Amino acid sequence: MKLFAKKVDCRGGVRRQAGIGLMDIILILIVVTVLTSVSLKVVPPYLEHRTITHILSSLAEDRSAGLKSKDELRELIDKRFDFNQLGSFDMDNSIKMESFSGGTKVILKYEVRERLVANIDIVMSFDDDFSLSSQ
Repeated sequence: MKLFAKKVDCRGGVRRQAGIGLMDIILILIVVTVLTSVSLKVVPPYLEHRTITHILSSLAEDRSAGLKSKDELRELIDKRFDFNQLGSFDMDNSIKMESFSGGTKVILKYEVRERLVANIDIVMSFDDDFSLSSQ
């Protein structure tokens, strides 16, 4: 792939441009810049959500977790969040707990809003639930 445009002779003496032109390079740089900017805003919340779901699913696999009260579960989740450096996560508004006959259901529901450019935001919604069985 040639970076700089060069005029070459084709059939019949007509000259055509070969290689990448300046406008093509500028267009490629703009596309790469936009994709990089969006990626830098979107990837961290998804990685954080993956960590949160891993914590809550490992808690759901723990048989003793279903026997704990809601306050004990909140304290246990809070300790695991601190250990995984999720201290800025708003657990009070994002995690709800409902008791049912077989244990406790943990509902994770929250949104992350990231400013992209000026008044353009990216909103990511997350909604999961985990059942903690007491059996």
